Amino acid sequence: MDNGNSLAFGSIFQAGCWDHDANAGTASVPSVFKSTNDGGSWQRTTLSTSEGEIKSLAAQSSNKNIMYAGGFTYNASRQSVYALFKTTNGGTNWSALSVPGATSWDEIRCVLIDPTNNNRIYLGGTQGVLVSTNGGTNWQPPPTYLRVTCLVPDGKVANKIYAGTDGNGVYVTTNGGAGWAELNTGLTTKQVQCMDIDPVNNVLYAGTTGGGVFRTSIATGVEDEPPFTEKPVQFVLYQNFPNPFNASTSIRFRLLQNEEVSVRIYDGEGRAVSHLADGPFAAGEHALVWNGRAANGPEAPTGVYFIVLETPSTRSVKKALLMK
Repeated sequence: MDNGNSLAFGSIFQAGCWDHDANAGTASVPSVFKSTNDGGSWQRTTLSTSEGEIKSLAAQSSNKNIMYAGGFTYNASRQSVYALFKTTNGGTNWSALSVPGATSWDEIRCVLIDPTNNNRIYLGGTQGVLVSTNGGTNWQPPPTYLRVTCLVPDGKVANKIYAGTDGNGVYVTTNGGAGWAELNTGLTTKQVQCMDIDPVNNVLYAGTTGGGVFRTSIATGVEDEPPFTEKPVQFVLYQNFPNPFNASTSIRFRLLQNEEVSVRIYDGEGRAVSHLADGPFAAGEHALVWNGRAANGPEAPTGVYFIVLETPSTRSVKKALLMK
């Protein structure tokens, strides 16, 4: 069983986690827990002394002793950076692998080992999909900027992988990650959290945040794949943090090009509450803070609010919960 955070095979279980020792008061560090008695007891292995998390585990189909654990650690500026570890002896020893990050705020959300080529590894993260063809020694950078949440291989077509994303729906590659194309016809909610394939009926399922489960028929070969047109992603509005919040919350967004940007806060009735930004922003990461107050100064009441980021061509919305 593999649900993105845990992996089980035979009577040996490997579980990755966000680990915090409340009694000792130590910070969370990337760790893996292993059981050899069907979950009756667990042994912890710490993978790094740096604070961070393990988000995903993957084992080779041909050799279960070879595994990868992906997540992130924090750098000196308290920004997350890629963290990837590999074991070749079933978790007894782990080594850190170098994964080049495009910017700060990088996380590995999912790890996929190509079922037809165990040396080809896919990492889905906050910048897109990285690919290694030599077991994690070298990595090809993401060709398309996507916030990836899950990866699913097409077991009938080599080099064909589906990627679920946080805000951009489903993308597909038919060339082993060299290029990605949008696959969103009929997908009304593009915050995809998990996917799976029914290989008998050739159906791809996508579970979404707030929109339920979607399904689509998929082709069984590259030659009968419908034409895809890759849609450029102009910006990404991240979920505010913390959420729920009390005094203030941080609103981060990323632009792929210089843009005119408007950021407004609306209440649950659609009334404008605060106007945080309106003007030109350079390409890259940006952060704004909403202090939980209306534009004219008084504190906003407890409730649901909507963060709306707009550019001349498109808009994105996130839901925030203010609790007094």
